[in-house]
Amino acid sequence: MTPQRSDHADPSADSGRAGRPASEASDDPLAHPVARHYTHGGLMAAILAQLDAAGLVLNRLTPQDLAPLDHLHGRGEAATKDIIERLMTDRKAAAADGRTPADRADLNGRHLVDIGCGVGGPARYIAQRTGARITGIDLTAEFIEVARRLTELTGQARRVAFVRGNALNLPFAAGRFDGGYTHNVSMSVPDKARFYHAVARPYGASRTAHPEEP
Repeated sequence: MTPQRSDHADPSADSGRAGRPASEASDDPLAHPVARHYTHGGLMAAILAQLDAAGLVLNRLTPQDLAPLDHLHGRGEAATKDIIERLMTDRKAAAADGRTPADRADLNGRHLVDIGCGVGGPARYIAQRTGARITGIDLTAEFIEVARRLTELTGQARRVAFVRGNALNLPFAAGRFDGGYTHNVSMSVPDKARFYHAVARPYGASRTAHPEEP
């Protein structure tokens, strides 16, 4: 699969060399209890075994091929489709009331943040379906390493990037993104008010999409 090209800036521009912030190399990836809980130790090998069993060729992988394995949240791919719908609805509403120019009412070329990205399934899927650029962030180092490897295999590394970090202290400048979303992350954060305040800061859209909202 040929990597998707874009005239927009590399989505990893917020992070350090090769998409890795300097802090990733200097701190303990297992220091946080949530990261320890979700660290598997052999996750990439397990995914590769599943792909081999399914008869999939690694250099021809698509986000759809990975969908049964890499949407690590309730309702899987269906919940990710709901996120796309919510993001599109919000963009159209913003254009209708003047908060967003009419020619920016879709997601094509927009830069989104995936907070609690796991192994990157939704990020790759949404990028493919909408043309958006995605930067994912997760506390678990193993998830980030697997996300990067799978994204290279699907040929999306120019459009989708990943960094390790804490949702309560996001390493992004205010207004860096056009929108954002999160799946099942707030359940791991006791201080919900602090979480929602933190995730709203780095993007310029009117809201973050949450599949668990009514």
